[in-house]
Amino acid sequence: MWRLRCFAALVLIHGLSLAGEIRQYQRGSPGSDDQLLVGVECNKSQHYLQIGLFDAHNVPDERMDLWDTVDLKKNDANGEAVANVLSVGRRCDLGRHHYRIRITGAPGNWTLNGACGSLTYARARVWKNGAVIFDDDLSSCKDDHMLKLLTFFPDGDVPVRKQGVSLSELFR
Repeated sequence: MWRLRCFAALVLIHGLSLAGEIRQYQRGSPGSDDQLLVGVECNKSQHYLQIGLFDAHNVPDERMDLWDTVDLKKNDANGEAVANVLSVGRRCDLGRHHYRIRITGAPGNWTLNGACGSLTYARARVWKNGAVIFDDDLSSCKDDHMLKLLTFFPDGDVPVRKQGVSLSELFR
């Protein structure tokens, strides 16, 4: 009984999920043309935080943690709708600034057979020293361009944005 109470306390204190962390994308895995990856990199030596959305044919370097956006949602038992979206979190300390990052799945459509229903994008929320400084989708079914990369520097609260390829080019 004592062990169970200690484990429950750890779960509450650290926000651990009993199901475990969502698996990271394995570089070198065969990618598909419609696959999207979302990544987070905390580069302490260069003093920046990056968040990006990539297609499987343009995987960034080894320093970025990556997740397949499809793994950020769960479909219902019938395979007709999205039942739940999932999140991954990271922390990044750059000097005296403390960032908290939450990446959440963003279904193209909650009905899988609807327009964009087969696609899953990502949403990012970033806190700097406890205040939200970014909270937006990295791309959506209605966007022509996906957001390739956000770079946060400790001396500012507005990220540097880099647009990626147009989605019509990506999914040709």
